[in-house]
Amino acid sequence: MYFYTAQSAVASSKRYLCNPFASLIIANSQATKAAFIEAGGRPEIKEVVYKGFEPEKYLTQESN
Repeated sequence: MYFYTAQSAVASSKRYLCNPFASLIIANSQATKAAFIEAGGRPEIKEVVYKGFEPEKYLTQESN
């Protein structure tokens, strides 16, 4: 059973807006990642970054 609420409508619209345009979705846990995918998020654009991560791993080269 699914209950449609204002909160779920906002979550649905955010998911709709970020799915087509995002190149990466970052979740803070495996549970958050699973919830995003279960809610209709594209599974190929997710990454889990835990608290206390090493930021150097996620840096990109700066343009000159």
